Amino acid sequence: MTARTPTLRRRFLRNFAVGSAVVSGSALLPLRAMADVETGGVLSSKELDNLSQRFKVSFEHGVASGDPLARKVIIWTRVTSERAGFVPVKWEVALDAAFRNLVRAGIALTDSKKDHTVKVDVSGLKPDTVYHYRFAVGRTVSPAGRTRTLPVGNVAQVKLAVFTCSNFPAGYFHAYREAAKMEGIHAAVHLGDYIYEYGRDGYASTDAAAMGREVLPAGELLTLDDYRQRYAQYHTDADLQAVHAAMPDRK
Repeated sequence: MTARTPTLRRRFLRNFAVGSAVVSGSALLPLRAMADVETGGVLSSKELDNLSQRFKVSFEHGVASGDPLARKVIIWTRVTSERAGFVPVKWEVALDAAFRNLVRAGIALTDSKKDHTVKVDVSGLKPDTVYHYRFAVGRTVSPAGRTRTLPVGNVAQVKLAVFTCSNFPAGYFHAYREAAKMEGIHAAVHLGDYIYEYGRDGYASTDAAAMGREVLPAGELLTLDDYRQRYAQYHTDADLQAVHAAMPDRK
């Protein structure tokens, strides 16, 4: 360990103490470099990227957005990491799929206490506007998602994709895949039973083993870790990932 490492760690943590406040206020936090806020400065984005390269991560559970308002929307992802400690995650929101026209960006901090999930309440957006968003840890970039803010005033039409009773071991999520292909949807609405809590011998699980869709954990959900594992398993489904990436939702 070099003599510079403790100093970097202190600066890194101080930076995120400031960054967290900025993110919670949903203000713009530039990715090019972070502003100096006290004598000695904070980590530059280059230093942050160098640290991020040490983290072996992936985005195996896709991205999602939800609870849209006229000028706000929440964006979400889960980082797969063997690291129990903190992981810095960049996030970006843009008007275009190529992310050339960024409107909001920042850095969020996650760890095993949060199940390595990232949830950012992005504000300062325009009503009835489509936005694109993504996350990154170092050079590892998540899939991109598309979200939409709600309209204001008199609205002639609102299109919703409505779902209920999505039971992972009962079959495949074709309805999610087809909805993800539709254009002009304002939001997806899950009326109930987004997941089921049964164990492997529970409701509608007869063909689960043959389809490779036996639930995790094997028993009925009882603890926080149980729920986290089941939610994570659902989010490995490609069709579920597709609909979350295509539109915001309300549960």
